[in-house]
Amino acid sequence: MEIPKKFMRKIGLIFFIIAIAAGCAKRIDLLKTGTIKNRNYCDTISIAKNKFIVLPTKVDGIDRNLIFDTGADFVILPKDSAKSNIKIELKDSNNKKIIASVNKLNKFYFSKIGISDLYAINMDIPKPLLCFASGIIGNNVIKASNWIIEDNKIIITNKKVFLKEKKLDLKFYYFDSNRLHSNILLNGIWIDTCLIDYGGEFDIMLPISYFDKYQNNFQINFSDYQMSSSWGVNGKGPIDSVLNANCNINFNGIKIDSVNISFRKKSEKRIGLVFLKRFRQVAINSKNSTISFGALKEQKQVTRKRLIYNFDLIDSCFVIDSRIITNDSMLLFLGDKFTMVNNKKANSFNLYCDFLNWKDSLQNNEYLNLETIEGKRFKIKNWR
Repeated sequence: MEIPKKFMRKIGLIFFIIAIAAGCAKRIDLLKTGTIKNRNYCDTISIAKNKFIVLPTKVDGIDRNLIFDTGADFVILPKDSAKSNIKIELKDSNNKKIIASVNKLNKFYFSKIGISDLYAINMDIPKPLLCFASGIIGNNVIKASNWIIEDNKIIITNKKVFLKEKKLDLKFYYFDSNRLHSNILLNGIWIDTCLIDYGGEFDIMLPISYFDKYQNNFQINFSDYQMSSSWGVNGKGPIDSVLNANCNINFNGIKIDSVNISFRKKSEKRIGLVFLKRFRQVAINSKNSTISFGALKEQKQVTRKRLIYNFDLIDSCFVIDSRIITNDSMLLFLGDKFTMVNNKKANSFNLYCDFLNWKDSLQNNEYLNLETIEGKRFKIKNWR
């Protein structure tokens, strides 16, 4: 099922997790890497057509499609997948906290590669994520092996990995409990402790302080300001302002055009999946803590057309959850609700995933015809 890219940019799938074991008689190491049962292994796994890297697995006898995510501390599975008396506190990127269960997995398989002694977090998976997969493969699995990542396949092995056209090696380390970070050079700016986030559907995110201090280092092709509320693993966060800048960059000596950088007030320093997919191959060599980048794919021209408004579906209403700040956008505000957009009723969707697919079609319309809860109808511009 094809889900619109613009929606998942907003989710970001950010896993900034603090884990505190509670209510259990003995302490457990939640960050413990699972044990690979195979002595020598090298397997190629096809990647399902998706916005993310979704891998088929078998978890305690159940087939599950899970997202490969170096920005996640642990394996994350649906809340109803197991029962446990071990509880932890989770804090997401929006600083929202919940108490979740921890469960020890009996059998975890990629193809014929088995992993034991592995813990998973059981929680309510956000509904947009469920349109892509049923959970997350986190670093308590990833750091046990070496990986080569391409568009349509991923290689998992305990042997050394080599790229056909290697352009760059970076050392990485696990920071902030169990997430993969590195230090990078971006347009001559030293950016330390940068999260390498295969679970984030975006190019690059940086704190706005980097733009304030180094704006002369960024060659901006075009930009806009946006107000939005983003998804974390524990739900929607507060409204935030974002400077979106399309830039030509120098990434550790590699020149890359038309990279979208989001500058946010409280953002982590993050490189996301969209940026990583610009390379034909990326290798994560856990044995020597090195991430390697292969040759760039052919660079494509990025269109300037942008949607002024974005909608979510909440309680059978279309709700505005982001808007680019322009003279046109002053007509509507975040939180405004509508029962109909372009003759489509908000209560006509059987599944949330159907709504996401339909919403993708809005980019083809220069104008939006809206109907409010009170029955008022009007027409607004859709493109910037």
